[in-house]
Amino acid sequence: MPLKVIPIIPEDLDTCCSIHYGAYNDNPFFQVLYPKGHTNDLQKNLTYHDRREHKDPHVHMFCVIDTASKDKIIGAAKWTVVHPGVPSGEQDEQGHDPPGIPDEDLNAPFFYHFLDVVQPLRKIHQTRKTIVLSDLSVLEGHRHQGAGRLLVKTLIDFADKEGLPCYLESTPKGYNMYKQLGFRDVDKLEMDLGQWKKGLDVYKLALMYRDAGESSA
Repeated sequence: MPLKVIPIIPEDLDTCCSIHYGAYNDNPFFQVLYPKGHTNDLQKNLTYHDRREHKDPHVHMFCVIDTASKDKIIGAAKWTVVHPGVPSGEQDEQGHDPPGIPDEDLNAPFFYHFLDVVQPLRKIHQTRKTIVLSDLSVLEGHRHQGAGRLLVKTLIDFADKEGLPCYLESTPKGYNMYKQLGFRDVDKLEMDLGQWKKGLDVYKLALMYRDAGESSA
C-alpha cells in the first residue's frame, strides 16, 4: 500500500476528526467521557475545536493518504510543541484546556477528574520544550498496515531535526509500536472506570518519552 504523510488542510479536518473518534468508539475511556457516543452534535463541536487548534502555530496536524486509492485519508495525528510555562490555547482557572462541548455530550466531572490525576504525571514535559503526540488514529480496515508507524516516524524525524524530545500517552494497543520506535516508559496511569460506569475495568495508560536522536529498538 503506497502511503504518504501530508499536512492536514482545513477542508480535511472533518474527515480526520471522524477517523479519530471512530477509532476510539470501543475505547472504554471515551465511553465514559462521551456518554451519548459519537453524535452529530459532538462531531461538530470536536471539529470546531480542531479548526481552532489548526490555526495555532505550535500545533502540527498531519494525515496519511493512500495514493493508490485516489489519495484517500486513512489516518491522522497531531503534535504540539509545548513550551514550559506557556500554555497553548485557552485555559480555565485551573490551567485545564476547556472541552468546549455541551454538558449533555460530555461527562465534565470525569473530564476534570482525569486531568487532575494525569497532570502531575506530565511533569516530565513541563520543564523543557517538548513535542507532545496525540490523537493518533487509523481508519478501520487500514490498521496494522503501517499508517500509524509512518505518522510516528514523521514526528520523530521532525523532533530529531529540531533537537527536541517527544512525549505521548499510550494505550496497550499502541504500546509495542512506540517501544520499537524508541519511546521508553516514564510513568503510568491507572483509573478504575467502574467507578464511573458499571461493568468497566481499570483503564491503563503508559506515559512514554523519547529523547532527540534516541535509536529505535
